[in-house]
Amino acid sequence: MEHGFSLPPDRRPGRATLIRLRADTDLRLRLSLTALAVICGLTWHKLAHQPDGDLHITILDVGEGDAVLLRSPNGGSVLINGGSSPIRLTDLLNRYTSIFERELDWLIIGGTAYDQVGGLTRLSDHFVIRHSLIPRSSGKGSFQRVLEDLDESSTPKTIYEPGHRLALGDGAFLEFLSVSDSGALIMVQWDSARFLLAPGADPDLIHDSLDDPRLRSVSAVLLPAGGYAAVNPNEWLTHLNPGVILLSLRTGEMPAELPKNISGPLLNRSILRTDINGTIDLTTDGSKLWIEVERVVD
Repeated sequence: MEHGFSLPPDRRPGRATLIRLRADTDLRLRLSLTALAVICGLTWHKLAHQPDGDLHITILDVGEGDAVLLRSPNGGSVLINGGSSPIRLTDLLNRYTSIFERELDWLIIGGTAYDQVGGLTRLSDHFVIRHSLIPRSSGKGSFQRVLEDLDESSTPKTIYEPGHRLALGDGAFLEFLSVSDSGALIMVQWDSARFLLAPGADPDLIHDSLDDPRLRSVSAVLLPAGGYAAVNPNEWLTHLNPGVILLSLRTGEMPAELPKNISGPLLNRSILRTDINGTIDLTTDGSKLWIEVERVVD
């Protein structure tokens, strides 16, 4: 089933039409090499608030849980999950969005656990949320409180299903590949660049996706449950064969030495984690990938 959603019209200031490079068949190899070079040579700088024609996928350092801020090529904004702390999430959004832009075009609740939605509580007090995409779930606690906040702020809610797409502009899109009661597998794609986000994905959802050809050799993946072995089996990681592995972790949650389920089958991959590198920004024009981190580790 396909159902389309979209961001507002292009918000970029007057500029020449973006000249799109042709699809790069060697993107995965270039991703790995580029990631290593950038990680060693750059420190974090505040994201430019003006749309720049690129797609930004920012893994916010929310500590417990995960939160991802997307900035589309035409300037639209999408927030996926919010971590567990409203204070920390609001502080990060204030840092990485313009003070003149107190709105999010779309809020996506990709999982119903506390460490995924706790930070979204009363978010509508600080940001105007234009639309929301939510799971078909009977989740309670923080998830229900967030739904009540959305109702109170008159934010439209749409239940997402597999095949639903959100157009991000210039041909980039976000698609819900698989959905369960606890979360979703979400692909963000622009030409040759393919990013898999798995907020709240449970072992059954992962198992059912092992043979999905759409998940083979992704550019980068944000692993569910911080890379916890029971949710991220070797077969899953081998199937994804990602160029870059992203982990959203609370400080001290996982030792610096990664467990064998990550370091074993994916030797020589670039691995970035928020507990060590802080907030991580991936920027793509559809054929190349640039990565910037808040903290560079020697």
